[in-house]
Amino acid sequence: MRDDVKILIDNGSIFTACELCPWGCGMEVVIKDGKVTKIKGVKDHPLNRGMLCPKGKAAYAFVTHPDRIAYPMKKVDGKFVQISWDEAFDILKEKLIFIKEKYGAKSFAVAIGMPILLGGNATVSFLRRFWDIYGSPNCFSVESICFRCRIIGYILTFGKFPVADIDHSSCIVLWGNNPTNSNPPAAMRIIKRVKEGAKLIVIDPRRIPLAKKADIHLMIRPGSDCALALSMMNVLINENLYDKEFVDKWCVGFDELKKLVFKYPPEAVEKIAGVDKELIKEAARLFGSIKPACVVQGTNALDQHTTGLQNARAIASLMALTGNIDNKGGFVTTKRVHISPIRLPEKLEGLPLGIDKFPLFYEVWGRVFGEGQAMVLANTILTQKPYPIKALFVAGSNPVLTWPETPKVKKALASLEFVAVMDLFLTDTAKYADLFLP
Repeated sequence: MRDDVKILIDNGSIFTACELCPWGCGMEVVIKDGKVTKIKGVKDHPLNRGMLCPKGKAAYAFVTHPDRIAYPMKKVDGKFVQISWDEAFDILKEKLIFIKEKYGAKSFAVAIGMPILLGGNATVSFLRRFWDIYGSPNCFSVESICFRCRIIGYILTFGKFPVADIDHSSCIVLWGNNPTNSNPPAAMRIIKRVKEGAKLIVIDPRRIPLAKKADIHLMIRPGSDCALALSMMNVLINENLYDKEFVDKWCVGFDELKKLVFKYPPEAVEKIAGVDKELIKEAARLFGSIKPACVVQGTNALDQHTTGLQNARAIASLMALTGNIDNKGGFVTTKRVHISPIRLPEKLEGLPLGIDKFPLFYEVWGRVFGEGQAMVLANTILTQKPYPIKALFVAGSNPVLTWPETPKVKKALASLEFVAVMDLFLTDTAKYADLFLP
């Protein structure tokens, strides 16, 4: 290693990007005597302008936390004991061989968490490629219940995945999103636009901090978001506030959409969403009369939901109806480098679980990335249908805490012949592991 590079690593700052969410905010890592001493935002970074969210600020604690486990462990008589890396690899190798020979490769599954997915194409590609070589098609990730349904919903509507251009929008709809607590840099940008004259509509059952700055606050009943979006489109079409020129030139299915939204007048949705019908009309009129406008959609509130895909499609349709697509301040797309993982499908024992019940998920996402629908995994483990799943490797994921039906997930994990978990801490899921890898 060059001396000047070594000095930089031992003392000074390394500028990088935070990977605790898809934003990739600029991060400065301060190092003294070869150890991280401080983490702070990069002031001139275009996304966060020196700010970091609570997760970014806590990145230093992840490195130095006393509960972080830095050695492999195996479970002996119900308790974890420290072992060497050689022993850990031997255990994993023996179980991989045993499961494959006794039940077939497809009986060994892997669950990947967001830290692995955000770690870059190389990280997740190595893991998926290993499972290809092993022969198991049963690779799952948090994308089965998270952000992926929004991406699929937008792609089905637009053909691409656009994002909200907050910095140039004249009307911002903050829908099921509380960036003040979860994404301060985004909140900062919204506040800046409001100070510059942009209108703000907040759709949230809670009085979040930004609701105080909103022109309209719709305190919606949780789970009724799709009905509200359809009702707003009802008003836009009925009152001729939609962008007819854009719809005629670029949209298909308008007549079908019109028939659907007419079933959701504000008078009916008032009962569904728990929001006054006049407030629904006021929000739709404001959104439809100002351009450019955008919707800043939340993840937990709208994506991680039984109607997550339809929520995304409804918001996408609302944006298209007002002509806020590919316009500055609306929904915009940027050029990206797409690196598809190198797959070896010829080595797999069949197709992943769940694609028979969820073919759309597989066609739009799973086929390229080699992924099944994780929400069928617990039932498959417990029923052993259509075939048994006997072992699970969990990488940077905590399904006991993050997947639905926790009692069922716990029961499924407890019934497996072998569980290996790779994580920083002894999570609720790791407690079910036979082998823990740091």
